[in-house]
This record gives sequence, structure tokens and C-alpha cells, in this order.
Amino acid sequence: MPKISVEIPGELLADLDEHVGDDGKFVNRSDAVRASIR
Repeated sequence: MPKISVEIPGELLADLDEHVGDDGKFVNRSDAVRASIR
């Protein structure tokens, strides 16, 4: 899979981070970003 770099506003990352971790839907931030752009 190709790798790209993007700029993401802090408020969007904060929203994604609420769903990352042991209590969240995603294991890590990159999984959350990947799922959000599908």
C-alpha cells in the first residue's frame, strides 16, 4: 500500500483519538485515519 502524508486539522485528530485505544473502536490512530477515508 502506498504511503502518503497529509495535513489534518487538530480538531479532527482529537475527534479520531476519542475512538482509539483499549476502550475505542480502533487499535491506533493510523487505523482510524484509514477507516475514515474509505
